[in-house]
Amino acid sequence: QGEPLAVILADLDHFKVLNDTHGHDAGDRALRTFARVLRRAVRDADLVCRYGGEEFIVVCPGSDKYSASLVFDRVRMELEATLGDGRTPPFTVSAGIADSGDAADFGDMITLADVALLQAKAAGRNRVQLNAGV
Repeated sequence: QGEPLAVILADLDHFKVLNDTHGHDAGDRALRTFARVLRRAVRDADLVCRYGGEEFIVVCPGSDKYSASLVFDRVRMELEATLGDGRTPPFTVSAGIADSGDAADFGDMITLADVALLQAKAAGRNRVQLNAGV
């Protein structure tokens, strides 16, 4: 519809280690905790979806990658505060972000956000990486 759109692809860092160390119940709690944090921290118009395994997508209508990165920084801060209660083993999350200015269609935006996510993981995790664009 000609409106800007940003896509955030987020992944829980070292999720397999969390599962192997603390058990699958702790892994399930981590996924539920992160989903609750996402819903609380994003805007009402944003769409939050589990993408598979420990990956989530947030679709941010009316946003570019820069404003979406501010949303995800809020998610990361909210997650840290939530994990302070000690009920779930601590974990971090990394994200890659692309927007409609980077890609011709939604599928390409997801691909570019995934590339940015891999860069965030390679750069040390617990961070947001914006797609560099085309």
